[in-house]
Amino acid sequence: MTRVKTVLLVAALIVVAAAAGEVFRTDSVRLLAGHSLGGFFALFAFTERPVLFDAYFVFSPSVWVGGEAIIPMLERALQQPSPEETFLYVSVGAQEGNEMAAGFDAVRETLEAYAPQDLRWQTEVTAGADRGSNPILSYPVAASEYWRP
Repeated sequence: MTRVKTVLLVAALIVVAAAAGEVFRTDSVRLLAGHSLGGFFALFAFTERPVLFDAYFVFSPSVWVGGEAIIPMLERALQQPSPEETFLYVSVGAQEGNEMAAGFDAVRETLEAYAPQDLRWQTEVTAGADRGSNPILSYPVAASEYWRP
């Protein structure tokens, strides 16, 4: 699949995900969570349309897709005005491979360098977690941070 087709597909998915609240019964919180390639999707959605969701929970994102092309996109997105109350949580399991750890480090370093002060964000290496268990162990942490008073 070409890069243009991929971007168009993901953009269409963002629109569908955002419209879900109009079709299904939902509460007022709009949260997008994703793991692995779904984590990449959530991170991409954050870079493209941060206003669509109140929170983005990104678990073990496949940052390596496209040669880490998401990193410059994230950098550019962070330099734009961020929506109020947006929360971004990114985690990786401590027992995941070097490729996943390197991608996570790139995301963390980009957030540290470019995140605006009004963006609430947190990154975490989840102790004892591998790729399969990271979202299970990380979700309670992400939710606690997001709904923290």
